[in-house]
Amino acid sequence: VIENEIVILHTIKNIKKKNREWKIKFDHIISFDAPVAPFKFHLLIHKKSKFLNLLPKFDEAIRTMNKNGELDKIIQNWISG
Repeated sequence: VIENEIVILHTIKNIKKKNREWKIKFDHIISFDAPVAPFKFHLLIHKKSKFLNLLPKFDEAIRTMNKNGELDKIIQNWISG
């Protein structure tokens, strides 16, 4: 499967929680770097949305979280917690 590693790890975690019989099978899945261009997440808000004015603050918050490591902590909690 070619997919974002974070999404796959989260999906596997949820499958293991719901179905104990599959747990061992999913313990043998590995990930590795592949020559595939990374894909980015884009937050889409309609240009007539009442939340459009929040985009600069949202962008600033994500950049800050990325710089101070908070975003990495959230991702780790999401895939392992």
